[in-house]
Formats: sequence, C-alpha cells, structure tokens
Amino acid sequence: MKKMSFIGTGVMGSAIAKAACEGNDPADIVVTDYDKEKAKRFAEEHGACFAQSNAEAVRMSKYILIGVKPQVGESVLSEIGPVIKECIENGEEKVLVSIMVSVSIDTIKKWLGVDVDLPIIRTLPNVAASVGKCITLCTNSSLVSDEIFEEYKTILRCTGSFELLSEKKMYAGSVITGCGPAFVAMFIEALADGGVMTGLTRAQAQKFAIDTIIGTASLIEESGKHPEQLKDEVCSPGGSTIAGVVSLEKNGFRNAAVQCVLDTFKRVLDMGGVDEKDVV
Repeated sequence: MKKMSFIGTGVMGSAIAKAACEGNDPADIVVTDYDKEKAKRFAEEHGACFAQSNAEAVRMSKYILIGVKPQVGESVLSEIGPVIKECIENGEEKVLVSIMVSVSIDTIKKWLGVDVDLPIIRTLPNVAASVGKCITLCTNSSLVSDEIFEEYKTILRCTGSFELLSEKKMYAGSVITGCGPAFVAMFIEALADGGVMTGLTRAQAQKFAIDTIIGTASLIEESGKHPEQLKDEVCSPGGSTIAGVVSLEKNGFRNAAVQCVLDTFKRVLDMGGVDEKDVV
C-alpha cells in the first residue's frame, strides 16, 4: 500500500505532490489526472507512481487527496465513492483529503454517494507548498484520530506548517492563506513598478521588493511587534517614509486591502452556498 494518491495534478495538486515526493520515498506517492500525459510527466520527473484511473489511484494508497476544482468535485467523488466503500469493506484503511475550496465535509460525504465510515481531512493549502513555505488550514471529520492527523502532516511535512480550525473558520481563513498570495504578488509588482519609475532596473526593483517583504514579515513574526508599532518606528518626523505612508492613506491603501478581503470572503461563501451569519 502506497502512502498517498493525488487525484488531480493541476497547479495546487502538483505543488503538494512535489513536496510529498521530497518528504517521502517518491515510490510511495501516486498521481493521476484526466490529462494522463501531464500526470505521467510528473511521475517521471519526480519518481512517483502513475495511476491510469481514479479508481486505481484509490486502491493503491491509504490517503487519497482530491486535488480537482470544486466544479468537477461531485463527478470525481461519485466515481470513487463505491471504490472506497469496496476497499474499506475488504479491510483496507482509507483517508480522504480534500483541497476543494468552499466544499464542506457534509457536501463531500453527500457527493461520495455511499454509506461508509471514512475519515475526511478538509484542507486549504496555497501555492507556497512547492517551496515548503505554505500554511495549510485543516478541519477534520469526527473519524479523524490524532494518529491519522499526525500521519497526514508527516507525509506532507515538506509543504510547510499546519493550522487546525473549526470548519466555520475555514471560509475566512482561506481568504488570507489561499487567496493572499495573489494579493501579495500584486503588492510586490506595484512596489517594483514604482522602483522602475525611479530608475532601478526591473530585476533590481523586484529583488528589493521581495527581500524587503520577506525581511519585514520575519521581523514582525519573530519580534512579536504589532505592525503599526514597526511602521511608527520606521517613520522619522518629517522624513521620507511618513510621506509615503500618507500617500498610501490618501490613495485608500488600507481600505482597499480590507475591502479586498471582504469581497473575497463573500465570493468564497457564495461558492459554498453558505450564509455569512452561519460562519461569522
């Protein structure tokens, strides 16, 4: 029995599968995808096993990670549900891991379409898993024991860190951890654009922006300082930094960031068919 099978090798699925291959014997990792050639290429590149079908992938491993988009989640789960039931009835242990945004554990159970005792770990990773810097939010069904959860985290330890939340909080958390990389990337690009306008080369401006953001985030994390305190410490009276801060405020920087989170949160809830009053 292999350790983990990946159904879906898109951007997110392949990032996690890559980290799984780095943290385990790649021969213990199985990949499959509707695009068979893509999954084969991944398997060959990373030394993983290739499964010809979703059913084969389910039969090969204890942990089955669903790495498809929510729009096709129902068809994939309804396909593998009977296979999972057959395996469990034959005495095999199976654990389902989902990375589908806004798809609740109850919905996953419904889409499987079978009556079976199956531990389900619902997760929200991000693309930083490919470099081991991801924070993965997790919520577990009642059948997920401490031992199962620890084994799951061990298999995917090279993705980064893990945070266990109630399912209610997964919707809000996904806005920061799942969508946040896009927002941060836009800020880096904007800083770099400004740097180019002041005479830096694109490579210089982008490197300076990236290094500054990494360094500042590390300082806040390690010092425990509130971001506002650090901002005030950098702003000398009548200096250049406070001029830039005032410019950001004048152009609605903080309000734009807050509204971005709120609008994304609403969209996440809409995708899951969830009422805000049920999760806030």
